[in-house]
Amino acid sequence: MAYASDHAVLRYLERVKGIDIEAVRAEMMTAPIDQAAAFGCDTIIRGDGSRFKLHGDIVATVLPAPCKRGRR
Repeated sequence: MAYASDHAVLRYLERVKGIDIEAVRAEMMTAPIDQAAAFGCDTIIRGDGSRFKLHGDIVATVLPAPCKRGRR
Protein backbone atom coordinates (compact mmCIF):
# COMPACT_ATOMS: atom_id res chain seq x y z
CA MET A 1 0.00 0.00 0.00
CA ALA A 2 1.27 3.49 -0.83
CA TYR A 3 2.18 5.89 1.97
CA ALA A 4 2.09 9.71 2.24
CA SER A 5 5.14 11.23 3.93
CA ASP A 6 4.74 13.86 6.65
CA HIS A 7 6.13 16.40 4.19
CA ALA A 8 3.47 15.49 1.63
CA VAL A 9 0.70 15.73 4.23
CA LEU A 10 1.92 19.17 5.32
CA ARG A 11 2.08 20.39 1.72
CA TYR A 12 -1.44 19.04 1.12
CA LEU A 13 -2.78 20.86 4.19
CA GLU A 14 -1.02 24.03 3.12
CA ARG A 15 -1.59 24.05 -0.64
CA VAL A 16 -4.89 22.22 -1.06
CA LYS A 17 -6.71 22.82 2.22
CA GLY A 18 -5.35 26.37 2.61
CA ILE A 19 -4.00 25.99 6.14
CA ASP A 20 -1.26 28.50 6.95
CA ILE A 21 1.39 26.23 8.45
CA GLU A 22 3.63 29.12 9.50
CA ALA A 23 0.72 30.73 11.38
CA VAL A 24 0.18 27.43 13.22
CA ARG A 25 3.90 27.29 14.05
CA ALA A 26 3.81 30.89 15.35
CA GLU A 27 0.78 30.06 17.50
CA MET A 28 2.64 27.12 19.01
CA MET A 29 5.97 28.83 19.62
CA THR A 30 5.45 31.28 22.47
CA ALA A 31 7.89 32.92 24.85
CA PRO A 32 7.16 30.35 27.61
CA ILE A 33 8.20 27.58 25.20
CA ASP A 34 11.51 29.36 24.58
CA GLN A 35 12.01 29.92 28.30
CA ALA A 36 11.23 26.31 29.20
CA ALA A 37 13.62 25.06 26.51
CA ALA A 38 16.37 27.37 27.77
CA PHE A 39 15.78 26.05 31.29
CA GLY A 40 16.09 22.45 30.07
CA CYS A 41 12.49 21.31 30.45
CA ASP A 42 11.41 18.31 28.43
CA THR A 43 7.64 18.74 28.79
CA ILE A 44 5.45 21.81 28.83
CA ILE A 45 1.83 21.54 29.91
CA ARG A 46 -0.25 24.32 28.39
CA GLY A 47 -3.32 25.92 29.88
CA ASP A 48 -5.59 23.73 27.76
CA GLY A 49 -3.88 20.61 29.14
CA SER A 50 -2.03 19.71 25.96
CA ARG A 51 1.62 18.75 26.35
CA PHE A 52 4.55 19.82 24.23
CA LYS A 53 7.46 17.37 24.38
CA LEU A 54 10.83 19.06 23.85
CA HIS A 55 14.15 17.67 22.68
CA GLY A 56 16.48 20.53 23.46
CA ASP A 57 14.97 23.61 21.84
CA ILE A 58 12.77 21.66 19.41
CA VAL A 59 9.12 20.80 20.00
CA ALA A 60 9.28 17.14 18.97
CA THR A 61 5.64 16.22 19.48
CA VAL A 62 2.38 17.44 20.93
CA LEU A 63 0.02 15.32 23.02
CA PRO A 64 -3.63 16.11 23.66
CA ALA A 65 -4.93 16.92 27.12
CA PRO A 66 -5.62 13.77 29.10
CA CYS A 67 -9.27 12.79 29.38
CA LYS A 68 -10.87 13.80 32.63
CA ARG A 69 -12.84 11.15 34.41
CA GLY A 70 -16.16 12.36 35.68
CA ARG A 71 -17.64 11.30 38.97
CA ARG A 72 -20.64 9.02 38.89
